[in-house]
Amino acid sequence: MIKRAKTAEDEYSKPLLKGDAQSQLSQEQMEYIINNITRVSHSLTDYVDNHDHDDWNWQADCRFIVQYVFEKAAELTYIVAKGENSDEIGYDIREAFTYFQLSVPDTFQMKLDSVVDKIDSIVLDTTDFIENNDYHLCNKLTWFYPMIYNAALNGMFYTLEQKL
Repeated sequence: MIKRAKTAEDEYSKPLLKGDAQSQLSQEQMEYIINNITRVSHSLTDYVDNHDHDDWNWQADCRFIVQYVFEKAAELTYIVAKGENSDEIGYDIREAFTYFQLSVPDTFQMKLDSVVDKIDSIVLDTTDFIENNDYHLCNKLTWFYPMIYNAALNGMFYTLEQKL
């Protein structure tokens, strides 16, 4: 997924991530974000693993969950980079299937909104790969966790590529 985020769709498009950070974080801030991303990724994976009843439409749901995780990680990164209190940022997987509001300025929210199609395309490519190789039949830690974790990392990297 991270490799796909750095690749353009076609010769006319740009990749999601350019690899050109505009904002820097301290080691402590980076560790805080990574620890948060790791914890949330495990929590969401455990939730999905415990609530999957063999009729789960995982390909469709992953599109919503990945976008949610991407945006929440972007929100966390934005708030930490600005030196604001991030204690109130919560993660509830049910929000992924409803309208949720981030605590970021409208200008940054518009930047996030502008890449939804790219994220969706990355998820479709990733879930096709997972299905074609029957990874979805494996333990969720094998395929779901890396997908969610990488979506969160992409959200963090995307935020750091913006002028905050």
